[in-house]
Amino acid sequence: MTDGGPFEYDREWTTSAPGPTPTRVRTGLSTRTGDVTAFVVQLEYRHGGEWQPVVRYDHNPQTAEGHDVRRDGLHIEVYRDGRRVRRRQLTAPIPPDRALTRAEEHLRQHVRRYITRYERWHGIRSGP
Repeated sequence: MTDGGPFEYDREWTTSAPGPTPTRVRTGLSTRTGDVTAFVVQLEYRHGGEWQPVVRYDHNPQTAEGHDVRRDGLHIEVYRDGRRVRRRQLTAPIPPDRALTRAEEHLRQHVRRYITRYERWHGIRSGP
């Protein structure tokens, strides 16, 4: 996942995160008859020549490591040095389509804070 390779969802796309930092948001989405069956939203920072995860939200009940937001609710995973260091619950059980929207909204609201923390943890200083 840190190599920029595919997530293996039906559709995948990458957008630039706001600001001057080398960041992006990678999103993967799978649907069946219009219903969300799996998703991932991951903020990444280009550091040390590779894309590194900063935070991640996901729903993928079909995999051993996947989570089911219908049963467990939406959570965010926080990464440091390429490893998950924290998982925080964001919602009670929620339908997958609403969980995807909530993940995107949550990241939009907090992206600057997550980038700043990542830079502090890794001794990176952006800007002048």
